[in-house]
Amino acid sequence: MRQDMWKDEGEGEQMHKRVLIIAVASLSVCIAAGVLTMRVTAQINSPEYQMALGLRYLDGMEYDKALIAFHKVIKVDPKNVNAYEEISDIHLSLEQLDEAADSLREGFEQTGEKAFARKMLDIGERYQESGDHERAENIWNQTLGMDAGLAEPYLLKAQACMDNGDIEGAIATLQTGLTQTQDTSLQERLQELLQQRCDSWIADGKKALAAGNLTEAQALFEQALQERPENAQLYLLQASAIEAQQPEAAVELLKKGLAATQDGQIQSRLQELVVGQNLENARRLLMENSMEEAIAFLEEVFQIDPDNAQAFQMLTDKYIELGEKGQAIEVLQRWLEVSEDEQVQAQLEMLQEEERQRIAWEKEQAKRAVFNSAALHPSSGSSAAVNNALQKIFQNILTDGMDTYDKLQACFNFIKQYMNHGRPGYLDTRVGTINAASASEAWVLFGLRDFKGTCTEYSAMFYYMAKRIGVSARLVGGTTPAAGGGNTGHYWVEVTFGNQVYVFDPYLDVNFSSRGIAASNAFFGTTYAEMPGRFNRQKVVR
Repeated sequence: MRQDMWKDEGEGEQMHKRVLIIAVASLSVCIAAGVLTMRVTAQINSPEYQMALGLRYLDGMEYDKALIAFHKVIKVDPKNVNAYEEISDIHLSLEQLDEAADSLREGFEQTGEKAFARKMLDIGERYQESGDHERAENIWNQTLGMDAGLAEPYLLKAQACMDNGDIEGAIATLQTGLTQTQDTSLQERLQELLQQRCDSWIADGKKALAAGNLTEAQALFEQALQERPENAQLYLLQASAIEAQQPEAAVELLKKGLAATQDGQIQSRLQELVVGQNLENARRLLMENSMEEAIAFLEEVFQIDPDNAQAFQMLTDKYIELGEKGQAIEVLQRWLEVSEDEQVQAQLEMLQEEERQRIAWEKEQAKRAVFNSAALHPSSGSSAAVNNALQKIFQNILTDGMDTYDKLQACFNFIKQYMNHGRPGYLDTRVGTINAASASEAWVLFGLRDFKGTCTEYSAMFYYMAKRIGVSARLVGGTTPAAGGGNTGHYWVEVTFGNQVYVFDPYLDVNFSSRGIAASNAFFGTTYAEMPGRFNRQKVVR
């Protein structure tokens, strides 16, 4: 029984050991299984595993499962840039723009990765394309918050403004971006828009100018000039808008433009305006007879435009109106120095002729007054034959009411008209055959018989006529320059009126006027001072 008992105890102990071994084995298995489970679980939840899993789901287009996997990656690894990008890309592919943007914003907040900014640009562009301009603007502003050095947001925002017709907003956006980034693409685009805006101002200004809206045109051109101070065309357009109402301002503007551009068109237009203003001022002053002030304006015109026909004609006409033809002639002579206009030449010649006639008339009137003021003492001083011959002539050429001047002129003209030149040697021979009290009377009688002679017959005849009229006359002789050179003997008549001696020479008068050397009557009552070197008086014949 004891043995049985020991036997039973032995068996029980063994059984206990077996149970213990089994328990230990089971515990080991459980422990091993738990460790394995923990390892598997840890592996499954790792970012690498979930990232790979998400990519496999993405390849299979199982977007929801892929999103779960990528979010698990972020949960374990909040700074995993790739996970945020994948999440964003999935939402973009599903047109879930808000969610895509949220993912990028969260990723930037967690990682500070600036690459997210460029992905945000794509989202903004999609909003813009869909017409949601407000969200696009918001996205681009967020983009700049991620990376302030990016130029693209400013370019996109500027283009959005342009799409809405807001060029001012586009320019302001680019100017801000350029300040922040100094990016050349922004600079180039800004210059394009500034030029476009300036062109628009110019085009609108031209339309306003054509429509007569000068104030509007002026404002538009002024804006354009502020942008393009080197644009010569703008100065010309602005001047055309203001010159009618503000001519002085237009001149100053063109002067400024010329200094800025050195443009030939501006210089020409400036000259036109200055000339036009000066001509207008001169015209007004001439109407007021303010000659000195008017001439000052015209001189400025001549400095700019030396052959300005309007200025020359204006001044010429005014002098003619004032009766100052001598001054008008000087103006025309100056005009011809810079012009070869045939009409100007014709006008000058006409005025010169009129002036010669005026001077001759004035001289004639002065002489007439002097001659007519002299006391007359009629005297024959000649033989009956001479007196009778002269009496017949006087009856034909003198009339009642003639004054002394007219009588002397009638006698002078008679001799010139009826006497003809003859050879001196032949005449001297014939004179000797005439019975006369003196040689001078013989000259008269011979001349009246044949109506031929030289200075002796011409002068003697006028001398006796003058004495018969009653003036203080003398028949004198001397020399005068000969046509072929040197001097030749000559006779003429002197008549004294008051204290002045006047020369009368019908022979030279015919000779010179027929050859175009002097005008007719140039030797009727002239003075020695008026004919310097022409007469060398040597003797008094009678």
